[in-house]
Amino acid sequence: MKRNLITGAIATLLCFGGVGFAGAQTPTPIGIKLRLGVFIPTSDGLQDRGNAWVAFGGEYKLTNLGSLNDELHPTLNLSIDYMSRNDVSELPILLNYEIHQHGFFASAGAGISYDRAFSEAETRFGYQVGVGYDFTPAGSLPVFFEAKFWGNDHSQYDGVGAYVGVHF
Repeated sequence: MKRNLITGAIATLLCFGGVGFAGAQTPTPIGIKLRLGVFIPTSDGLQDRGNAWVAFGGEYKLTNLGSLNDELHPTLNLSIDYMSRNDVSELPILLNYEIHQHGFFASAGAGISYDRAFSEAETRFGYQVGVGYDFTPAGSLPVFFEAKFWGNDHSQYDGVGAYVGVHF
């Protein structure tokens, strides 16, 4: 389990860290979010594996989608997340629509989810909906809090996540 957790963390950092180095010459934000938190499965079958799972992930802003008005700013993002506990894991890779207004944001996304339970692995349709809040403590990186509902076409892997993260 530790090996899978470390592999997932390294994969996330490589995917999003490489993008960060490519954008390091520009003074504007590069559109990367990294998050760490807890995933709580809603299925009784997975709660038997543990009520709180380690969860982490990253997101990269692909493009701004203009501005709906002076206050609403939508973006299109690619995200990779990982949740794991006791030989069961979920790895959703999603395309997300995110909208921002006055520090608050909401997102919805869909894509594929690689689910593994013991020695069996399957690829399924996955999705998420989430809400969050951005803020910047004095003299530090922009930070955010986020809550998400994760789901896929096998409801055994559904659950909620709570995260804290940073923007780059």
